[in-house]
Amino acid sequence: MKQFTPKRYRADLFKWLPQWNSIPIYASWLLMALFLSFVNVNLTAQSSDLDKILASDGVASDYFGCSVSVSGNHLVVGADGDDDNGPGSGSVYIYEKDGNGDWIQTDKLIANDGLATDHFGHSVSISGNQLVVGAFSGNGNASSSGSVYVYEKQGDGSWGFEKKLVAFDGAQGDRFGWSVSISGDQLVVGAHWDDYNGLLYSGSAYVYEKNGNGDWIFKVKLTAFDGAYLDEFGKSVSISGDQLVVGAYGDDDNGLQSGSAYVYEKNGNGDWVLKTKIIASDGFATDHFGHSVSISGDQLVVGAYNNGNTGSAYVYEKMGGNWTNEQKLTASDGSQDDEFGWSVSISSDKVLIGARYDDETVLLRAGSAYLYKKVGGAWGSEQKLTASDGANSDYFGYSVSISSDQLVSGAWGNDDNGNSSGAVYAGVITSSCTLSLTCPSNQTIDTDAGLCEATLYFTDPVMTSSDDAACNPVLTQTVGPANGSSAALGDHTLSFEAVDDQGNIETCSFTITVEDNEDPMLMCQDIVVELDANGEVSITADQFVVSATDNCTLGTPFFVGNPVKDFTCADLGQTYTRKIRVKDQSDNRKTCEKTVTIEDNIAPDAQCQPFTVLLDAAGNGTLAAADIDNNSADACGIKSLSIDAAYENWECSDIGPHTVTLTVTDNNDNISTCDATVT
Repeated sequence: MKQFTPKRYRADLFKWLPQWNSIPIYASWLLMALFLSFVNVNLTAQSSDLDKILASDGVASDYFGCSVSVSGNHLVVGADGDDDNGPGSGSVYIYEKDGNGDWIQTDKLIANDGLATDHFGHSVSISGNQLVVGAFSGNGNASSSGSVYVYEKQGDGSWGFEKKLVAFDGAQGDRFGWSVSISGDQLVVGAHWDDYNGLLYSGSAYVYEKNGNGDWIFKVKLTAFDGAYLDEFGKSVSISGDQLVVGAYGDDDNGLQSGSAYVYEKNGNGDWVLKTKIIASDGFATDHFGHSVSISGDQLVVGAYNNGNTGSAYVYEKMGGNWTNEQKLTASDGSQDDEFGWSVSISSDKVLIGARYDDETVLLRAGSAYLYKKVGGAWGSEQKLTASDGANSDYFGYSVSISSDQLVSGAWGNDDNGNSSGAVYAGVITSSCTLSLTCPSNQTIDTDAGLCEATLYFTDPVMTSSDDAACNPVLTQTVGPANGSSAALGDHTLSFEAVDDQGNIETCSFTITVEDNEDPMLMCQDIVVELDANGEVSITADQFVVSATDNCTLGTPFFVGNPVKDFTCADLGQTYTRKIRVKDQSDNRKTCEKTVTIEDNIAPDAQCQPFTVLLDAAGNGTLAAADIDNNSADACGIKSLSIDAAYENWECSDIGPHTVTLTVTDNNDNISTCDATVT
């Protein structure tokens, strides 16, 4: 069996649960009890609005509250000292919140194969209707190698056993199950004393997934790529969706036992790959960064309970695919050896951090927890939680869990059911600040003169807080154009958010509609159009338009109604009136009325042919215009054909070729000529 290593843990001997190690620790606790017996405990502890929960069958040394996990309306509490299966065999209590908001016990679980000193319930994690319980000293593939039990809520409300998980390569003293975390159909188990690659206490973590048949199968074993002796990788684990984090609080990157955390992501192939290794930017030896970890979506928190001798927690956020140090949290009233950061839990915009050794007022190691909310991108609004009936060595904050607006803190040292029988305190996150936000009514405004946009001027929403000074409400516009800015045509939604220091958030929205009610400008003219060679012509509205402008987008000019647009010779000499209109994208219109006159200015097509004049017996002959016409034509008709009068009569002296010009006149007095050879 692995032996306790004084060199590494001497500073922590006094801080571990007595049943977890060898007899000298019991002696340490006995000395502590003797010391506390001389301390005046007639003290008043700080009050907190929390519900206290005790084990229905609790007895001394149950350590009820050594682990806690809350998910929605389900609460799980570990009591790893319970002796139902023998001393230190352990148990788990399950509670559900009823319609009155009270936590009601619905089940108690013990391992179906449990034995003394298994410490079933040392770690617990619940996600929806699935629960995982660690028994770090249970029998797996080797004696006391550790085991994990998975349960699922049944239709009748009871919790049915699903499977016992053991490390495929487990060895005695690996402490498989020291830490557990479940998210949906995936869970991770820490084995922080696994001697991976022969490195004593280097540690490991095991990932399991629930397949389509409902069976939990081993997926991968995770170890630190740079693992070393006594790193204790797996001391803490947390999983959220396809991301998980493993704490290695004994890592020496920032000095002996400074600690680190490793973040993994599940890739498209279903493989868990290391995304990054995190160490505190200001870390020092014995900080124990990574003793506690918690991840929720793209945010994670890492506890370093000995940083600065008071403890701290570091919150990181994933941005652009990278995890960046977002903020370091410390207790505003922290003092030496409070161990702020011993336990951590994060849920969305809330972080709960346990300080198990906080000497609240004059109560030695009564413990406390601190709630932080993310407001305006920063973690603040610190609220300190303590047990209203806290006592010496209660260790309130030893374990913490938060889910949405539900929070819980374990105090395994509480003595209500006997020495160290344990208790749990649960509460609902509320705010003493009230906040309201009222937006203006929807508005409709016109575009600025000559522009297709409007300058927005609006009244800010009315924000009302119960105490402006104490609650410090801040109003932020989150969506839409800013006051005094320009906005195009259409609807513009303006959204606002009011946030106060206690994390209360109120939102409201209203709409400003920009309309264009400015008519276009239109200048028109009368037109004269000519028939073509075929005696036809068509007109368009554009021909009447001299200019057309608009502050916005203007459409093509068009005729009002459906007037005749095609003309022929029959329309010659006529003047017609037409209405021309333009309209913009907002249907604003402008109309003009102008005339169109039809003209024929196309000359006829004169065609000549040669002709021979035959003289009679008297030597005389005649020539008519039609004699040399070769079907001259005009679309609107021929009025006349003519030749020079000198060529109308012929005599013997004219014998021989002559050029005669034919004049063709159409009905609109357009003239064409052609020449013919007359012999």
